[in-house]
Formats: sequence, C-alpha cells, structure tokens
Amino acid sequence: MKRWFIALVLLITIAAPWARVRAQSTLEVERLQIDIWPEYDKPNVLMIYRITIAASSTLPAQVSLRIPKAAGSPYNVAMKDVDGMLYNLKFDQVADGEWLRINFTSAALEVQLEYYDPGLVINGAARQFEYRWPGDYKVKTMLVRMQQPVNATDMQLAKGTQTMDNGQRLEDGLTYYTIPIDGTIAAGTAFKLQFSYNKPDSILTSTQVQSQPVRTPTNGTPLSSGISSDNSILFVGLGVGALLILAGLWYWNQQRLATSRASAPSRRRHAVSGVYVSPPARVRRETAAEAAGESAYCHQCGKRAGPDDAFCRSCGSRLRN
Repeated sequence: MKRWFIALVLLITIAAPWARVRAQSTLEVERLQIDIWPEYDKPNVLMIYRITIAASSTLPAQVSLRIPKAAGSPYNVAMKDVDGMLYNLKFDQVADGEWLRINFTSAALEVQLEYYDPGLVINGAARQFEYRWPGDYKVKTMLVRMQQPVNATDMQLAKGTQTMDNGQRLEDGLTYYTIPIDGTIAAGTAFKLQFSYNKPDSILTSTQVQSQPVRTPTNGTPLSSGISSDNSILFVGLGVGALLILAGLWYWNQQRLATSRASAPSRRRHAVSGVYVSPPARVRRETAAEAAGESAYCHQCGKRAGPDDAFCRSCGSRLRN
C-alpha cells in the first residue's frame, strides 16, 4: 500500500507541470491593447497590458506572461469584474532567461498587467525605446497605443517596422499614437517596436496632465473599490453561511408546525371523551344536587324525599316545590 501511495504522488508530481503547460497553450487572447507611456510618472516607460481572454477559454484562467527581467516585479496585476471595477490579483514570478514570468489566476475574462521598463535610452534631448512582445499566447487582435510625453516632439517609429497613425489628442490633453498589428498573432511569434522622440526637459507627464488614472500598487486591494479580492471571497462565504442558517431555521419551523398539526386531532378526541373535563365542575354539580336533596321534605308527614321525587314515598302526598 505504501509503494502504491508513493507511486501515485510521483505520478501527480510529474503530471502537474505538463497539465499547467497544456492549460497555458490552450488559452487564447481575444484582444490585447498594449499602452506605452514614456516618462509618465517615472523616468522610464510605463507598460500597460489590457487583455481580453477568449470566451472559449475555461475560467478561472491560468495566465502566464513574460516581462523583461530588468523591469522587476510588476507594478500591478488585476482583473476587471462584472461590476466594471479592477481588483488586484495575487501572482508569483519566476526567472526565465532574460525574462521574468508572471503567473496568476483570473476568474474574469478581462485582466490588466502593469510594469515599468527601464529600457528608455536618454541622450540629451533624444529618447529611444524598444518594446518586445515575446509571443506568450495567440492573439486575435492586437493594438499598440503610445502616449506622447509632455513637451515631447517628433515621436516616430523606426523605419522598416510597423506604421502608426497621425495621433489623436484626447480629453486629458495628451496625444496618443495608435499602431494596429495586422492579422492574428500566433503563439510563439515575437516582434519588436522601436520608436524615438525629442524632449528638452525631464518633466514627468503625470505632473502636468488634467486627470490621472486611478492606480494603486499591488497589495490585494481593488483599484477602484474598497473591497479586496480576499474580502470578497470572505463576504461570499458569510453570505452562504447566512443562507444555510436561514434554511435551517425554516426547516426547524416547518417540522415544529407539522408536529403540532399531527398532535391536534388527538387532543380533540381526548376532549370529547371527557379527559379534559374539569373534575371540580362535577364536584360542584354533585354538591348542589345533594344540597337540593337535603332540603326536600314532605309537608304532610315530614319524611325526607329524594331529589327527583314528585310524591312522598311515605304518605303519597304531592311534594311542594
């Protein structure tokens, strides 16, 4: 028996990594928007992945994404719940060559990952940056959007790479350039994007924008709410417990009513048979009869008569009432 147990443990240990790789390979990304924000709130590049997992994927989804090892731990990993809010997710990270693999589980189809890439090259007023997609998953639709930093000019892609639009100024007062990636990107397909711009100062964009996005560090709390993912699980557990208690009380009350209804006919039958007739009432009726009998005497001969007698048993005279 002990040998069989050891063999089973070894089999599970060997099969677990294979099952995880298989689950990762079957996951597909319906849409991936990559936001690149140079010199936003740090003198490097803020990278934001907005991922929509394909509806055909099984939830909760096991997600594994690679980011540059030089970036260190991601700033934030979150999922967008049905209420439209972002909730932070727990994750683990494993070194994978020049990459850092970020592993997490999401119960929702929309997830977001943020990290800071220190690869921005600053040479006086000239800036250069290269982004690399490692090809972790099959992506049906991919879109790259670059934010032009405050006071920056001449933002452009390196020749021979993708093409970008002419830029659009949004409500925050900043200009964004969109780079659509044509066609479906197969899993394992990697590519690079190189761009450059000029910026005469070191002013960070976050100090100048009209409105800043709501973002918090990864600490288990939601980005837009005061309820953590751990607490939401606790609240669900409390709700289920309360429902079970209410169901138990309802069942107990139904049993009590059923018992009461079952015993009611028995009490009625007993009442008819006289079990519940008060003995003092009978005593009072007998006592009154006896008292009436003691006062019945014949007015002719004086003999005592019974309580029900109409004529004297001695002389036969009619008794007076």
